[in-house]
Amino acid sequence: MFPSIRNKGFTLIELLVVIAIIGILGSVVMASLNGARVKARHSARLADMDAVVKALELYASDHNGQYPPTPGVAGACGTTNTCLGDMTALTTGRYIGDMPSDPSYEGTASNYRYCADSDYRKYIILMRDEAANNWCRPQTATEPNTSWCASWATTYPSC
Repeated sequence: MFPSIRNKGFTLIELLVVIAIIGILGSVVMASLNGARVKARHSARLADMDAVVKALELYASDHNGQYPPTPGVAGACGTTNTCLGDMTALTTGRYIGDMPSDPSYEGTASNYRYCADSDYRKYIILMRDEAANNWCRPQTATEPNTSWCASWATTYPSC
């Protein structure tokens, strides 16, 4: 007449198996979301660099083909004086609203970099490739060999 109490509910082992399966599925989802976040930050970096390249070209068209000099002070990038965020020529001339900052490396030595050669006819900008964990050139408007830029005497891959 009355149902048996033994036939209701789940055993402890069944509950542990379900919890383990949910945990595994959750970790797989989180791993794939992390990859999407890295790609999204990379796209944001490329968009930032596209805006900077356009601002640099506008600046050069107004200054007889010369690009802004390399920043002369150490600032947002720590001990280096090549931080793109420290270059004020583009913002004061209203070629760009605000200098972009890397979404992951803001305020660190891995923030965006800029360097011009001694006659300001060539420049290079660098950004960190988060997935490959190295520096790369987001634009191809300048020579890849940057021996004219202090401590950048290397060839950086394109992003």
